[in-house]
Amino acid sequence: MNKKKIEALLDATGIKANPGEKGYGYLVVEGFPQEFDVPVVIIRGKKPGPIAFIIAGIHAGEHNSIQGAKKVSMDLDPQDVSGAVVVVPVANRAAFHARTHNGSPPDGQDLSNLFPGKPEGKVLERVAHLITSKIIAFSDVVMDLHGADAMERIIPHLYVPEHEESTEERDWTGWDLAEVFGIEIVGSIGSRKENGSAVHAGAALGIPSILPEAGSGFLEEEAIGIHFRGIVNVLRRVGILEGLPLIERQIKKVRYERIPSPKTGFFYSYVSEGQEVFEGQVVGEVTDYFGRERVIITSHVTGHVDFIKLTMATNEGNGLYAIVVDED
Repeated sequence: MNKKKIEALLDATGIKANPGEKGYGYLVVEGFPQEFDVPVVIIRGKKPGPIAFIIAGIHAGEHNSIQGAKKVSMDLDPQDVSGAVVVVPVANRAAFHARTHNGSPPDGQDLSNLFPGKPEGKVLERVAHLITSKIIAFSDVVMDLHGADAMERIIPHLYVPEHEESTEERDWTGWDLAEVFGIEIVGSIGSRKENGSAVHAGAALGIPSILPEAGSGFLEEEAIGIHFRGIVNVLRRVGILEGLPLIERQIKKVRYERIPSPKTGFFYSYVSEGQEVFEGQVVGEVTDYFGRERVIITSHVTGHVDFIKLTMATNEGNGLYAIVVDED
């Protein structure tokens, strides 16, 4: 958390940012079209301090999280920063401009499942590798912003991957960051060294990481504000910004129970996001193309609907619902 580490970050990314300034540039994916290059903003303070990494647009249809990250990169004044803040407002540019969600041309891979990536892999595996090796590896905090796209509805929630406890270098864990972000519903997800999200890559390196989700696929000031205020709270908690976090609510630890599609066909939901459901309750159905075969979907737990897929089209195994169960 000093000048040498920030200089190493700048050298790795190739971006110039003098103390008290912002730097702009791209992580270039060699041998592939420019649409895959990753835009990066580095906000460098005049004083030493931690390095926080904010990434959005891994799922390119999640516009509120993308706008939340972009707002931080635009509004944050380097004069107020100790250390540095690195922002990737949209990690998957190709998918963003193709107006897709998880998959991206040319091979339809989901960037959120590719970290830490491969230097000689397919294009999005190379994107994940560049982000991991050139930014995450130098970070003290990782915030991977998500939300719903136009085909989904969610209630705000946050994931914390398992990772090492606080050290002499960092007096915070992912759970400490979750407590100040401002989202009530928080669940744990296991760590993975391969084939995971940006927070899994951070956790594998012992870096406190969180994955907040808020908003639909359409720009909403409330959802953008959740992301923006949460980021500012975290930056205050770790000492990058002065002041105390403005904690708006206490967290509720939950576990997530997912309900997959039982078959390929037409999906109809009988419940909505935020609704309480009970074990054994009918929550929806999937039919064949003729409406002659019906598979009734029931909840196997009691809890609240956190996530719901809105599309009529479904494939066997697709996630249709996530039910949050209060761990407390």
